Amino acid sequence: MEPIADTILELRLVKTGKDLLRRLDSKGLTFSEFMRECAYWALKDGFDELRPKPYPTKPQQVVEYEALDKYAREKYDWQKLRENRPQDYEVMQKYFEQRLAVKNENKAILERLETIKTNLLPDDVLNQARVQQRIYDFEPQALETFNATQVYA
Repeated sequence: MEPIADTILELRLVKTGKDLLRRLDSKGLTFSEFMRECAYWALKDGFDELRPKPYPTKPQQVVEYEALDKYAREKYDWQKLRENRPQDYEVMQKYFEQRLAVKNENKAILERLETIKTNLLPDDVLNQARVQQRIYDFEPQALETFNATQVYA
């Protein structure tokens, strides 16, 4: 059974969302006003969740793979690994899949933060700075290029 506080929060979120949609539908809000209201709603009720998710811990097999030089990684025989050491292959595959999922989730959160920042009032310096600081929390991950399809076949 869900705690009462979680249930009340969910009901309040549903009520807020329905209210905003009703006001937009009845022409009580323009679309830009609707987006601004949603941005402030996100700051009020969901901002703490808009943080970068940590990448999974690298298993030893991945550490060893990444220690190889670029040429050796490009020539790595994944089929042979899959046949000779299936557990190692599965561990590495699971890690790369989890890492890609985290990267995609972080990218979506970062895009949401950018949308929130775009829809805040320009003269709301405090909230603009708050969102910008959270965006900066993503910078090291955003600069990283990770492509799981290049890692294993």
